[in-house]
Amino acid sequence: MSDVTELGLIDSANMVSRIDRTLTTIERLEKHEGHLLNWYDTRTLVPLQPGYVSTVDSGNLAGALVSLAIGLKTISPALAARATALFDAMNFRF
Repeated sequence: MSDVTELGLIDSANMVSRIDRTLTTIERLEKHEGHLLNWYDTRTLVPLQPGYVSTVDSGNLAGALVSLAIGLKTISPALAARATALFDAMNFRF
């Protein structure tokens, strides 16, 4: 057993795979002006009613996407670009 496994951590390849799957799911979700809606059915990804955007949640996601993109630049530039694209699509002017 490796030290990484003993500590309960995952290796870089597993991390990249999980982030890829997460970004793929986020990319599939219906959005408003690039922002995720507050609730989705976890099986079908269909938005649940009432559909609205939380500015607090959007701000938190925006910060997470920027941090993720910075952290991924050397490990996986393609994933970093996808995280950046999701952030760039968020219109905070509405």
